[in-house]
Amino acid sequence: MCKQILALALSVFLLQTAFAGGPVISTNEPGAAVPTGNTLLQAGRVEGSVSDPAGAKVANARVALLDLTGAVIAETKTDAQGRFSFADVAPGPYTLRVEAEGFTLPDRPNIEVKKGATQTLSLKLEIASISEKVDVSSTDPIYVGLRQVKLSGESVALKNVVLKRDAGIITFKDGVIHFLAPVEGRVTGAVFLGDGEFELTPPLEIEKKHLANLTSGPKLSEQFSKVVFRFTDGTYDELKKQGTPTTGPVDSSAQGSLDDVRTRLRKTTGYNLEARIFTDLSMPTPGGLFQAYFNGKKYGNWLFAIDALGAPFVTPEEVVLITPRTAMAASGARFTSTSTTAARSGRRRTTGSSIFFTRTSTPE
Repeated sequence: MCKQILALALSVFLLQTAFAGGPVISTNEPGAAVPTGNTLLQAGRVEGSVSDPAGAKVANARVALLDLTGAVIAETKTDAQGRFSFADVAPGPYTLRVEAEGFTLPDRPNIEVKKGATQTLSLKLEIASISEKVDVSSTDPIYVGLRQVKLSGESVALKNVVLKRDAGIITFKDGVIHFLAPVEGRVTGAVFLGDGEFELTPPLEIEKKHLANLTSGPKLSEQFSKVVFRFTDGTYDELKKQGTPTTGPVDSSAQGSLDDVRTRLRKTTGYNLEARIFTDLSMPTPGGLFQAYFNGKKYGNWLFAIDALGAPFVTPEEVVLITPRTAMAASGARFTSTSTTAARSGRRRTTGSSIFFTRTSTPE
């Protein structure tokens, strides 16, 4: 009888303590914002998901719930599906901070937690600026490997092989493609030497008119003798299976072509290609980067690029064709800027280059 009375008294004490605002033993899940006892029955919930610019969910992103003074109320990490949650959050105004390597959250959301309500958010990250990414990754072994990577000696002979990317069609008529050494288990580039042809027929009439300022026609057709590729998509696997891979000494001419493009990017444009590739290698899903630096017989050195995260020099446009002004002048073209989207936004372009073709993706 005494034991029953003691147990009842203890239960009454705990209930009174909880409703009176005294200490409470909490069994909140990870990421819970632990409330005081007098807010336990009035708490709300904050949950949501984190995705990258391509829409892929970001796992292991660090998510912090902050009050308006910037103090951290609770922290958690996203799960494999990019989801996060904070349970038992006291009513009031909050914001969120999200940290993921290579990304940034452009705007912190303002959250008003209400009694018994759930706030659900979809947070989309952006690629961190080049300076931010280099600060994070300049000593990272993957980034260092990308800065120093060379050809591996692996090559495949290609004959009449066609590679399609967006509106562009690359035909390797006869030659050899030399692959870069893998970094973090992934091959991120190649150099082709031989005879080939590139064709581009834009799907939209306005794009055909823009291109006509370079080609005097609605399509581009260019013969090339060498091209340097950088990619994080399936290009390596796609080309490797087109022939029998062989391994031997590194071709000095192919390595020289790779070095020339790398030097040109670093000294002339300031575009950090390795930082961009590093971002994809750090992402939980395969990236969608494809860049082809051509040495054409008519237009000289030029670039065709596709990037779901924004093509070089014209972000957020995803597809771009860039030729030197010298090639444009030789062809008689006088139009120096055909990207209406970029022109309206006032984005600056690489000195000495003309952008003839930009857009977000191939229309359905």
